[in-house]
Amino acid sequence: MVLLPGGRLNVISSQKSRIRSHALKSTHQIRRERLEQLLEAFLHDPSEVGLPEVGRYGRFAAKVGTSAKSFSHVRQGRRNIGNDLARRMESAFGKPRNWMDTPDLEIRASTRTAMQAVLAQLLQRAAEIDAVETHRALLSIIDRRNVP
Repeated sequence: MVLLPGGRLNVISSQKSRIRSHALKSTHQIRRERLEQLLEAFLHDPSEVGLPEVGRYGRFAAKVGTSAKSFSHVRQGRRNIGNDLARRMESAFGKPRNWMDTPDLEIRASTRTAMQAVLAQLLQRAAEIDAVETHRALLSIIDRRNVP
């Protein structure tokens, strides 16, 4: 991201494609990513340490209240994670309602650094101009971010 003269924000095309691809994920893709996170947490849970590997997915299925066969179909991608199963997974792992439907929005360090640089430029520009112009510049940036 680069702050242009006049307070305009220019987002580099590779950043735009990352933002678009993240915004276009389907609920099923997001749920599948969240399932991977839950499985990772479950497989490293202290209650699983020392138990045989055989049957771990069955124990996961039992924890979320579904059959091993049904969960196997979900895990292998032959079946999508429905609303009921998503809510049961959230409940079983103490996650907030609709956590399975919400994309992980962690900001990478490189993105955070770029955002901090843009913020510093914005603050510098704001110090150079009056409040009305600053307000207009910020509104312009917000408007550009809302355009697909």
